[in-house]
Amino acid sequence: MADNNAARCPVSSHIEWGTLKEVVLGTPVGATVPALRTELTGVVFPDLHDWFRQNKGELFPPGLSAKGGAADKEVQEIARVLREKGIKVRFPTEVDWTKERKTKLFSTKGLYGAMPRDILLPIGNKMIVSTMAWRCRKFEHLAYEEILAEFESQGAEVIRCSNDMPDELYTPDERVDWWNPTEERSGNYFGVNEHSACFDAADFTKHGYDIFAHRSHVTNLKGIQMVRDILGPDYNVHAIQFKDNAPMHIDGSMTLLGEKWLLLNPKKEMNPKQLAEFQKAGFRIDMKKLRPFPSYMAGEWLSCINCMMLDEKTVLVDADETATCELMESLGLECVKVHIRNAMSLGGSTHCYTSDVRREGEPPAKCFEKDTFNRHYIQ
Repeated sequence: MADNNAARCPVSSHIEWGTLKEVVLGTPVGATVPALRTELTGVVFPDLHDWFRQNKGELFPPGLSAKGGAADKEVQEIARVLREKGIKVRFPTEVDWTKERKTKLFSTKGLYGAMPRDILLPIGNKMIVSTMAWRCRKFEHLAYEEILAEFESQGAEVIRCSNDMPDELYTPDERVDWWNPTEERSGNYFGVNEHSACFDAADFTKHGYDIFAHRSHVTNLKGIQMVRDILGPDYNVHAIQFKDNAPMHIDGSMTLLGEKWLLLNPKKEMNPKQLAEFQKAGFRIDMKKLRPFPSYMAGEWLSCINCMMLDEKTVLVDADETATCELMESLGLECVKVHIRNAMSLGGSTHCYTSDVRREGEPPAKCFEKDTFNRHYIQ
């Protein structure tokens, strides 16, 4: 049930389309090229592998990583636009990601604090901090500790999840060529196996007490179960499956535009039996083939559907993605257009760069039974 203290709690987020009141907005400042370990090869385009190897541990080009650079200017403009709409904007603490940090198993430099969607999973009055799966992101929580401490002091339940990231968690490079899969491997091999629970927050999306989850290169089934255990029996966590050889975050495959309104990426086919369950429940399903967008670390169709609902009638979109804007307007939505091309090349658009920690809107009743989607999941 919805928490009666929600009005006082800084974290209150049940749905993806309610009126946004407070958001964490990521920063590209200090973004650092990660080492091209096994877990990254599935999401870094092959023609960039040599560049990553040559520049590992160094800052991305100044236009992307510098304070006052092109990417930073875009993000600061997004912050201004959101504040003008009365939305409280928080930024993560800037961290030196070129500094090497150690665990008992490995040492690593960092990546960035650009994508709060990946690490922060607000559900109800809980703020779940994801385990992450890339070793270069092991210490990414450092950018959010001040925010998390404030949330905690004001009544939010902050739950910090962790994984030691041992070698055994990862699929060796020589076993799988992610970008040239054989048919029998398609959709069934991932950068992380089931050795231990891991997940990125961006592999989950909220529909009240129905939570949709995505098995990917960074989220395993044990990680989905970890979130299921944290939320308890009030929530149904559904594993949704797509035909995708390089799966990375659910918001590249599906987006909730409303209570019974689903936007799908046409390049990533949903499990047909699972899609039928949405249709039987009366969901409106929209999809449209859109143009690809190149970046350092993301699917080329990221700009298709990676957009941020500001309320049930308004969406924050990439102004240069004209096809997306036209699609949203044809669906009856008002587009708030922002420029994010430079910042987006680091692997995320308006949805990735934000974590909606407080929204108006009560959770709708459950639409699906516990095993509605899970019984159709193919392993």
